[in-house]
Amino acid sequence: MKIGTNESSATRMRPSFSIAALLVTTLAATSLLLARGPSCGHDFDFHFVSWLEAARAWHSGLVYPHWASSANFGAGEPRFVFYPPASWMLGAALGTVVSWHAAPWLFTAICLFCSGLSMRHFAQDWLTPLAATAAACLYIANPYMLFIAYERTAYGELMAAILFPLVLCFAVRPQPPIPALGAAIAGVWLMNAPSGVMACYALLWIVLLRLGSERSWRAPLHIAAATATGLLLAAFYLVPAAYQERWVEIARAVGPDMRFQDSFLFHHSGEPFHDAVLHTASILACILLAYAFASISLWRDALRDRPLLWLAAFTPLILLLLLPISAPLWRHAPQLAYMQFPWRWLLVLAPVVALYLAGSIAHRARRPWLIAAVAVLCTTSIVICARPFHQYCDEEDNISAQLTLMQDGSGQEGTDEYTPHNADNAEVVQDMPQVRVLASPIAEEPDSGKAQNPEYQPDPAIDRHATITVTDWSQEHRTILVNTSVSGYAVFRLMDYPAWTVHRDGAEITKRPTRDDGLLTIPVLEGRSQIDIRWRTTPDVWIGRILSLLGLSLFVAVWYRERRARSILTA
Repeated sequence: MKIGTNESSATRMRPSFSIAALLVTTLAATSLLLARGPSCGHDFDFHFVSWLEAARAWHSGLVYPHWASSANFGAGEPRFVFYPPASWMLGAALGTVVSWHAAPWLFTAICLFCSGLSMRHFAQDWLTPLAATAAACLYIANPYMLFIAYERTAYGELMAAILFPLVLCFAVRPQPPIPALGAAIAGVWLMNAPSGVMACYALLWIVLLRLGSERSWRAPLHIAAATATGLLLAAFYLVPAAYQERWVEIARAVGPDMRFQDSFLFHHSGEPFHDAVLHTASILACILLAYAFASISLWRDALRDRPLLWLAAFTPLILLLLLPISAPLWRHAPQLAYMQFPWRWLLVLAPVVALYLAGSIAHRARRPWLIAAVAVLCTTSIVICARPFHQYCDEEDNISAQLTLMQDGSGQEGTDEYTPHNADNAEVVQDMPQVRVLASPIAEEPDSGKAQNPEYQPDPAIDRHATITVTDWSQEHRTILVNTSVSGYAVFRLMDYPAWTVHRDGAEITKRPTRDDGLLTIPVLEGRSQIDIRWRTTPDVWIGRILSLLGLSLFVAVWYRERRARSILTA
């Protein structure tokens, strides 16, 4: 029997009531976005510009872009090779179809509502429909979800919150469904890479718990097969992202204040902004952990159910991962350090807390009290968290300003970890011409005392007089005619990258001069030169696509087999 008081009345609850409850909770959680406008949190600029870049690529006929042209003040970066596609595709679609001013709110609302739907599906394995809906509302309005949506505007992580309840749901079932779990794993990776790392380690934890309690390899093998299927499905993104890390400064993603050792509970690094954010995240971690331990102790009967016991075991594990004692694990476990912030594990803890909290209330309270208690908890969380977490937009960060920057082509700062290898994106100057011809590739020696990304200043002493004709300057294709009376070096407002194929007068230029700022530089001879620069599909991309097709074939085959087995059993 499922947990929940007044079982007969709860089971008669119409699905429309559940949907209405989720919609009301979602609207309440996002009401401040409607009233004040978007929250320009930590990652807002990065995500919103990515949406604009993707939409611009679609308008030019490019379905899956790789290069973000506006980064590094128009020199670009290979952002879409490394950042998972689901969030920037959804954001670009919303901005294109509806409006760019409404896109952030719509994105947040869609993620929260869909998170509630998946949480309800997860909770229905143990709770009555009413209690499962209560768990879903608690999950939507939990403080960490609001922290992601408002304070951090980490839209990829917010999107991954949709699938974590399903990952846990499928993994603890007596016979984990390979296609469903595989699709969920693939979805998490395609939404947010740190969440993908967490999902894989969460499954490993469940496998270890199941081996210890069931002493059978059947379920762990299903989970392993599902994980492999999910990774294959996402291989079209994962393989290029993993392989091309050697072409960029990916280690800069875990610099000071971005390392796991700088973000354990209530750590102080001395940097005010980092310490303030960490203090907030630490308080939220304490709140969720307190809710978890309290609700588990109030619903002790649930621990007799093995799947619920496995889920409860995440609480002490995540507490351990938030403390400095776990530093050796963070240091040596593959890819774990690239999660940057230990408190990201609250994304895994949140559905467990929502499930146990709703279950503990339903176990002890009648239906009206369950509804009242959940309403109070959700309202309190939204009122206390939404307003202080909402970040007002500066003049240069608001949506209108971002649209203007995209239209005038001036661009913005690049992402450190996506800077091409051995280049310093701080030396890229602003407002540089698309192409200029210099006397030597390093004629512009950097001044150690100059400001970061200074304004472009022409220098007649090093500039070669040349006539530049740009015939095509799209995101992944450039064609330029250079006519100069003296040989020199054409320096492009474009970061050099191994995926660029460069032809000068039909001959491929493979050996190119290097500059400290990483700009593409090509020798040009006296007279007229036609230069064609085109993004090429590298072998790692083809390998990823082939593996994804293989994963899709396996997914369909296993799905068909499981469906046929179910039909035989029900016949």
